[in-house]
Parts: sequence; structure tokens; C-alpha cells
Amino acid sequence: MSNKIRGTVKWFNAEKGFGFISPADGSKDVFVHFSAIQGTDFRSLDEGQQVEFTVENGAKGPAAANVFRTSHFDVTRANPHGAKCIFCKSVVVQVNMARIAIQSQLRAL
Repeated sequence: MSNKIRGTVKWFNAEKGFGFISPADGSKDVFVHFSAIQGTDFRSLDEGQQVEFTVENGAKGPAAANVFRTSHFDVTRANPHGAKCIFCKSVVVQVNMARIAIQSQLRAL
């Protein structure tokens, strides 16, 4: 299947790197692995977050692929201690790179 589907993250365990997405069309929940999440930041999803994805046949049934966030959550607001790396358990601080680039350009003026 290559059609893009919209859905809502039902739950996602960042420590284990997987969870499930509820498709907006009401069809069966779809498994999602952190490796399917697109983007340059921490590959995790938040419960209730809106996503767009395609479905592929996974080892145990349908699995989400090419997952893009269509709504963003502020990890530091949701968890004041920040998110934890799924590999080393250290605290991860997300940085808005676009904001930093603009601030750098303004300082150069």
C-alpha cells in the first residue's frame, strides 16, 4: 500500500521504540517502530499526536512506514525533565534548529 493515511498515536513506548497508531478511517490499529519515523530529531511519538503514514506488510501484520508528524508536542512541556534516549537513558533536550539559525543571522547584522 502506498496511499498516505492519517492517524493518531494510540501509544508509543520510547524506551522500547515502538507503539501503535489508530488510523483516522477507523480501521485496525497499526504497529509503528521508531525506525519508521521520519525527521532529524529524536524519533519518538507522543500519545494523541497526529501523524501521516503509509502501511506495509510487517512480520506480524500491518506496520506503519514513512511516518511524518502533522502535529508537534513540546517534549519539555510534556515532561519537564526531557525525554530519555531509548538506548543510553540519558536526558534528551530538543532544540529548535530553525530558531537558532535565525538568531545567528540576526546576531551577524
